[in-house]
Amino acid sequence: MTEAELQQEIRDLIRNAPYSPDDFVAKIKGSRRFDWKTSPYGQAMYLGRSPEQEQPPVVPPVEPPPPSTGRFQFRAIYCRDEEFDQCYPDPFKTMNLSIMECYIYSGTTNIKKRMDQLVAPDMGWSLLSSFTPSSTGGSFRLSDTDVVTIVKSVKDHPRNSHHYYIADEPNLTNYSVQAQDANRNTLSNRAKLISQNDPVAKVWIADYRQAQLDPVASNRPGGMWGGLGFGVMLSGYPSPNVDQDPQRIPNQAKWCDAAGIDYIGCISCHDYQGNAPAWPTVAQFSKAGDQWAATKAQGIILYIYYDAEGTKHLSDDPAMQQSIGQKMLTLAT
Repeated sequence: MTEAELQQEIRDLIRNAPYSPDDFVAKIKGSRRFDWKTSPYGQAMYLGRSPEQEQPPVVPPVEPPPPSTGRFQFRAIYCRDEEFDQCYPDPFKTMNLSIMECYIYSGTTNIKKRMDQLVAPDMGWSLLSSFTPSSTGGSFRLSDTDVVTIVKSVKDHPRNSHHYYIADEPNLTNYSVQAQDANRNTLSNRAKLISQNDPVAKVWIADYRQAQLDPVASNRPGGMWGGLGFGVMLSGYPSPNVDQDPQRIPNQAKWCDAAGIDYIGCISCHDYQGNAPAWPTVAQFSKAGDQWAATKAQGIILYIYYDAEGTKHLSDDPAMQQSIGQKMLTLAT
């Protein structure tokens, strides 16, 4: 019996049936003519009539995706708030980025205001002020109350990528183990607070120090940051590091892999006081991108925070924007 013939038989049976739906199910189930288990239509009719009498067919499990091959889940930008309007939307799109930074230094409204400016499919990530370590556990500029207000204001925002950044390269190396743990707890509690108010949040800090990332150098199985509820943004200064220290990016990734810490890669493109870092060439930027692509980094961040302080400015260099866009396109998921 063809599928079309089966469908017609079932229609006729329903139209002419003098019996109850349960009797109908029994008749279908007991008939050799109606091969409902292998027929999408018969199966749907059967399950639609009496789904409680028999479980739906077992669906084979979906195979998990293959391991990452170095492509990034997102391509974001890290800049000052006053650079938002210089970067978005035209340079942002030229550079083939997918997540725009939404920054807040004080107050509670700026992140939502910035996310409101984004247009689909562009997304925003939240930079929540700063953290200062101390011997007693450190402190944040933003209070817990303000953070809750901010996160709640964007939790369901359609342009929210749910990435939150809470600390810029906190250096705990000169503190005692007890003081380190106190600072770690402060950071962990902030990450937990964000996740309590946005269950799909992904929280990040920045670091590059072997003494903190490397489980061996830190004498901690998960490095300084493992198991605290956040990942790490690693640094990559193409000029001069990609040439003078070609292991900088691979080493940071290796330490995080050993510690079991999620990480994202950063590539700077700004000229901070001429040499720290210096303005990269197209080849240096591309090489840094390739190095990150060879790691398990979840995303890539274009870092231009000091763009206004150097002698060269990405906002005034459309050729570099085009080059970055071409590279980002090759690194896209």
